[in-house]
Amino acid sequence: MDTPTSTPPSGNRMSPAADTGVKTSPALPPAGSPSPRLLDRLRAAVRVRHCSIRTETACVDWVRSYIRFHGRRRPQELGAAKVTAFLI
Repeated sequence: MDTPTSTPPSGNRMSPAADTGVKTSPALPPAGSPSPRLLDRLRAAVRVRHCSIRTETACVDWVRSYIRFHGRRRPQELGAAKVTAFLI
């Protein structure tokens, strides 16, 4: 039986050295424009982590449900007790 004597190509997708793609961050809004809305920031954060579109949709749906549960109050105003109340 012949055994290969050559090494695998350096373009192996699993090797960390082969990752030459440029990692992009979410685009910042132009100066003077309002900051992105909460769900838009959430989508951008999930995309930066390279999660699937279904994961993104599930995260957005959970946050929407959380906000509706608390009478459309801003999440920054809610504390840990409100999170527990939502999850129980």
